[in-house]
Amino acid sequence: MSDCPKAMNGTLKVQQLQRTLYLKSKQCKEVRFYSIYDKIYLKDVLWEAWRQVKANQGSAGIDGKSISDIIDQGEAKIINKLQQQLRAKLYKFTSSRLVEIPKAKGGTRPLEVMTVEDLIVLTAMKIVIEPIFEADFHECSYGYRPKRGAKQASLVIREDLYQQAWGVVEIDFQSYFTGIPHEKLLKLINLSSGLDVL
Repeated sequence: MSDCPKAMNGTLKVQQLQRTLYLKSKQCKEVRFYSIYDKIYLKDVLWEAWRQVKANQGSAGIDGKSISDIIDQGEAKIINKLQQQLRAKLYKFTSSRLVEIPKAKGGTRPLEVMTVEDLIVLTAMKIVIEPIFEADFHECSYGYRPKRGAKQASLVIREDLYQQAWGVVEIDFQSYFTGIPHEKLLKLINLSSGLDVL
């Protein structure tokens, strides 16, 4: 028997949760989200996170477990294990495997390859907090946002140029993600999003 109806129902529930969080954040800028942790370990959220991780077909992390290994062990078993650990606040992220990726213009950039289980939990967290941040982003922002990307940004830029815009500015911060002051970033997230992350 196919799990398609069950999977679709779970996806719809996750979309409804995201919509609710988005609308609450959009309608009231002063709202604070104190109790979103319990949303991360909802079964539907974890299954949706697993679906997304599986679709990305990433590499095995430091534990050597691949997506195929997780499937062979039993997907439901992993989801249940993660849910229990998260609910009991016992889940601990493992170390990442560091890989140096060559850059087109020379040099390399570090890439951390997480374990599949860590990716599922991280994706579940993203599923829950992303709509809260989305409510505050400007319409002209395209980087790292759902259903947006470089192609759409370039089309908007082209249209603006046709409408007599006089130029385009591109900014690239060197080693931004490796050099970002994390303590300051967390304070800014706390102030602007209504999330209690500290």
